[in-house]
Amino acid sequence: MGRTMLYGLLLLLGLTGCSDDRDDGSRAFMSEATIVGDADRGYSCYLDGGGRVVTHDRRLDGIERGYFEFRYTESDWTDAALVGCYIRNARVLPYSVYEIIRPVGTESSGTDSPAGADNREIPPHLSLGQGCFGYFDLHTGIRIANLQNGESIPVEMEMSYDPAEQTPDTLRLRLHYHPEIPAGWPDTHLEYGSVSCDLSALASLVQWSDSVTVAVDAGDEKPYLIRIGRDDLFKPDTGIE
Repeated sequence: MGRTMLYGLLLLLGLTGCSDDRDDGSRAFMSEATIVGDADRGYSCYLDGGGRVVTHDRRLDGIERGYFEFRYTESDWTDAALVGCYIRNARVLPYSVYEIIRPVGTESSGTDSPAGADNREIPPHLSLGQGCFGYFDLHTGIRIANLQNGESIPVEMEMSYDPAEQTPDTLRLRLHYHPEIPAGWPDTHLEYGSVSCDLSALASLVQWSDSVTVAVDAGDEKPYLIRIGRDDLFKPDTGIE
């Protein structure tokens, strides 16, 4: 049998097999999301790209931000008069749960860190993700791993701000990065990932403009900037009907 004829036979078999499949309505996708609510009333998962998923999945207990897999069926789409279309009764699998950094205020005359740690290190390969729903994400080395036994610990990170430095169109934050290697760990490496900074406590710090630049000082004199809307300083409501 020639190669062309064999390819044609395989293609025919493939098409025949596909035609026998039945769509049961199951769907899945991955997305970063902000989580509000609880298992009893329901969690609302606000997707960074837009949209909302409602679930009672207790795996979300205590989680505020992360990267998730959402599984649902076509019949789970719901159109509510007040909140629009959303997905209900989804199964949500946390793929990566983000630790939360909550900024702490300092005074101009004080130390540059709430912990008095002026010896901060420069975070490697730092980048900022988009800001929405009361948070923005930071991507850098977040854990120290022991290559000898696989154990790992989180890198200590803090965020501070000076109230006197804020203006209506610019939110200035200072990142304090402290990767401390435990004694007896001679062979280590950094594991990279994401953490989230909670901006919601700063929503009433000043009368913010409609558009705000978040400027993060990481100690290396590079500009780490993102633009957010004033509404992005607020966490969403549960929105449960």
